[in-house]
Amino acid sequence: MTPDHESAGALPRFAALDPASRRAAQIVVLHQPRASAAEVVWCLSLTDRTGRPVAREVVPVPPVDECLAQLAAEAHLRLVGLRVEGDWHRSREGDDLRHYARVGLQEPSG
Repeated sequence: MTPDHESAGALPRFAALDPASRRAAQIVVLHQPRASAAEVVWCLSLTDRTGRPVAREVVPVPPVDECLAQLAAEAHLRLVGLRVEGDWHRSREGDDLRHYARVGLQEPSG
């Protein structure tokens, strides 16, 4: 996501996405971690292939390991029929820590 996209205003939650927006989502980004007393709160954004955010959630996780944030993100994705494709990647630019991965539609089970 570009800095312009950070202040995109109010975005829908994942579950509120219409099917076309869900299909357009190609990247999930964990960003802007904020530590509180008992947890780290991450922003979780879905973006299209240009980096434009289409939905955002807040993910609180215990401050044990950053991998817990990735697992929490994957659980949110499964609830709306999406899944991580491939590996998570990590980047840092100054204080800005991000984890990101490609996403796709979940295969129907059954």
